[in-house]
Amino acid sequence: MKTWTTVLCALAMLLLCACEKTNNANSQKSTSTNASAATSASVQASVKDASVSADAPVTDAKLTVIDFYATWCGPCKTMTPIVEKMKAKFPNVEFKKVDIDQEQEMAMQYQIDAVPTFILKTDKGEERLVGACSEAEFEAAIKKALQ
Repeated sequence: MKTWTTVLCALAMLLLCACEKTNNANSQKSTSTNASAATSASVQASVKDASVSADAPVTDAKLTVIDFYATWCGPCKTMTPIVEKMKAKFPNVEFKKVDIDQEQEMAMQYQIDAVPTFILKTDKGEERLVGACSEAEFEAAIKKALQ
């Protein structure tokens, strides 16, 4: 079941990206090119400000958990209460949410091909959790990354 959910989410994301690229190609002439450049610049700025880019250092927190999600994704919605519990349980961990539909460049930068995807980023490297998981699995991954 988990595999099918992951496959369906990945296919839906690919279809959405393809549709958006087609729409952008048709509508992106002179004024939308400027808007696109502004959007791209703001995404890059927010990435740098949030210390989420691939080469950005981890903030004061020993661990940053980046939650790549989509508003249409059922498993992402299932993970929301678990993420909230982990925020309360680990106050020294920084949690960030990235909507893959709103910040496609960042999703491509991190090579996100399924949602939800959690990247646990420390100064030692990154670990990935792909797909919905149990609260115990998520907590274990956080504890492992903090070691």
